[in-house]
Amino acid sequence: MKFEKFLDDFRVLGGVANNIDCLQAKDGGRGLFAFNPNLPIQIHCPPNLLLECQDIQLDDQKHIKVSEKAINSKEIKSFYEDFHKHFGWSAGGFDEMRGFYNELNSLPGEIKKFLSIFGWPNSSFNQLSDNELLGHYLVSRQININSKQIIMPLIEMINHSPNGNNYVFDDGVKFNGHFKGEIFANYNCHVDMFHFFRNYRFVSTTNCLLSCDVSFDFPSIGRIFISRFDGIANKDRGLTLPQVKKSDGKVSISFVELFNKQGRALKIFTELMNSCNIPFAKATEIFNGIIEINIQVLNAFLDKSNKLEGRVIDNLRTIAKTHLKILN
Repeated sequence: MKFEKFLDDFRVLGGVANNIDCLQAKDGGRGLFAFNPNLPIQIHCPPNLLLECQDIQLDDQKHIKVSEKAINSKEIKSFYEDFHKHFGWSAGGFDEMRGFYNELNSLPGEIKKFLSIFGWPNSSFNQLSDNELLGHYLVSRQININSKQIIMPLIEMINHSPNGNNYVFDDGVKFNGHFKGEIFANYNCHVDMFHFFRNYRFVSTTNCLLSCDVSFDFPSIGRIFISRFDGIANKDRGLTLPQVKKSDGKVSISFVELFNKQGRALKIFTELMNSCNIPFAKATEIFNGIIEINIQVLNAFLDKSNKLEGRVIDNLRTIAKTHLKILN
């Protein structure tokens, strides 16, 4: 299928794609470009072309198919399956996923232990089935709309930049702007770099840095447990704050930001500790201690991975060095 034919089908089904071209991106993959860089681009994926991830399956040939119950329109079902056959999962997506996880699984056990405290679930190091690989593939393409995980044709082909434009949620999903070269979207800069790499499989700067998974004893307070569950959070005054639980001799924190773009990481932490009746001076001492532990862990990871080769480990070292630069 040629890209022009895909665009024609997209428009026939209600989509808008103005001034759009598909070319080889800088990393060798595909990307979207402005056909005429002097004019704005416009993309609109209407609600009828948005599909829940749970309705995506694999057929016997390992091609993506849409659940029979998901879409009444045979035209839209065929459109989705053709899109992923020629421009998505079957056009390099499956091979890229298998290669990434094969390389991840081949890392030494001591490196996998570091990755566990940097946020990787242990299931990541198993031999994944094709359906499990598909699940990870969809994570890097899904978007949350009304608490549903949604994928969107065409727009998902836009590559990421921290300076990219944002999606607009209006009668589906829209994406507009002026681009002199490649079209870029800002996927998600509100996770730390290890989480971003785990989800999207490439390195990008982000707006925050989370502590590794760690526990330690602090005099007069007890055992402090810090996780990296940034999805376990509370909303307060526009901020996303970790959940904190304090019991006799134990403080559990779902995640700790050691850096954020607003420069408020220490202030947020001391206020959270104050809610647990831990005074400012002690909270500051704890925060500084967490930073020191993270520096030690990151340096140990770099030391253990120094002689390893491969794209995945190279990217992980880049993230660790970036975190150290920020923390120091």
